[in-house]
Formats: sequence, C-alpha cells, structure tokens
Amino acid sequence: FSGLILAFFTYQSRKLIYEAVNLEVTKMQVSRYFSPNVFDKITTADDSLVNSSGRKQKVAVMFTDIRDFTTLSETLKPEEVVELLKEYHAKMVNIIFENGGTLDKFIGDGIMATFGTPDPKPDDAYQAVIAGIEMKKALSELNLVRSKKGLSAIRQGIGIHFGSVIAGNIGTENRMEYTVIGDTFNLASRIESKCKELKTDFLISESVKEKLKERIPTKSLGLHSVKGKTESVALYE
Repeated sequence: FSGLILAFFTYQSRKLIYEAVNLEVTKMQVSRYFSPNVFDKITTADDSLVNSSGRKQKVAVMFTDIRDFTTLSETLKPEEVVELLKEYHAKMVNIIFENGGTLDKFIGDGIMATFGTPDPKPDDAYQAVIAGIEMKKALSELNLVRSKKGLSAIRQGIGIHFGSVIAGNIGTENRMEYTVIGDTFNLASRIESKCKELKTDFLISESVKEKLKERIPTKSLGLHSVKGKTESVALYE
C-alpha cells in the first residue's frame, strides 16, 4: 500500500514539474515577441494569447530590411555577418518595443513588426511611423560607429501599411507562431520592396498617412503598381 502512495505522489510531482517546464517554455516563446509591459499583461490575462485561435483586427504592419545585404555579407566572415545582424536587430527591436510594437519575425536580415497586437489602439499607425523614424536615427548612429572602425555603412528600407488582418496562433500543434495574415500583411511587404525602385528608404501607404493627421510631414510619390494588386497604390515618403 505504501508503495502505491509513493508511486502516486511521484507521478503527481513529475506532472507538476512537466507542467511548470511547459509553462516556462511557453512564456519564453511568447516573451520574444512583446515588450516587457505587454508581456506582463498577456501572461496575467484570463484569455491568454497562447490559446488564441485568431481574431480580425486593424493593425499597422511594418517591414524593414538591409539594402544589398547579400553583397555586404560577401565581404564578411560568417561570424562577422552574425555579429552585424545581432547588433542591428537588437537596436531595431528595442525601438519597436519602446513604441508599443510587436516583433512578428526575423526574415533573414529583415524584420516584420506589427503595431496593434495583441490589442489595437487609436495611434498604432502613428507609433509605427515614429518607430520607423527612430530606427533611421539609430541606424545613422550605428553607421557613425562603423565608419570610425573603417566599416561600410548599412542602408535600410522601411515600408508600413495599416489595415485589417487575422491575428492569432498560426501553424500546427508542434510549431505554433503568433502572427498576422491577410492582404495588409502582403501589401506592407510590397511597399517596403518599392523603396529600392523609388530610391527612398521609408514608404507608407495612404491609410497610414490618414492616421498621421498631419503630425508628421509626408511627400506624395503618386500611384504605383505593386505585385498582387490589380489597382495602383498611393505611396508617401
């Protein structure tokens, strides 16, 4: 009888340890997306983000990448490429977090971020643009340091669009990822790609410009065709 009791308590103990480990892993996975204050809110909420099956909401989606990164990386050793990306990504992600943004994913040298997840706010588009401006300033400062070391400057492109998405955990039971999907996501990526073609480093859509309410000066670049869209898109610098 005592053996059964011992086995029961051993089972319960292992179960608690297993659940605790799973919870910590989950927290680690979620915490990499959000700023500390947002993460604390998520982990203490009754309707945990981890169990979210998805919901439709409006967000600002930002894409940014390093211009001519392939050419740049060919002049560096593998460990130097990794170190460059670590330093660059750390600075950019900190700015995203400071402005209430969410890190969606790293795409090679690029970054995808959203403003308005998990909970949308009235100034999400504005905060996304402010984050973009601060990212440009941080890159200038980084390039000054690189110049003093005799290293080449890093150039960057940023594209932002505001609209409806489906936000939630996408994937399989073995590999879930909190992300957004939909036309807004696709168009933001296309807008960022237009930076190189239009010889600029920061583009926003008309829906973002409308949310700025003249608080930040913009310059119209007219209508442009983008891949996957039948109608031309108004872009602003």
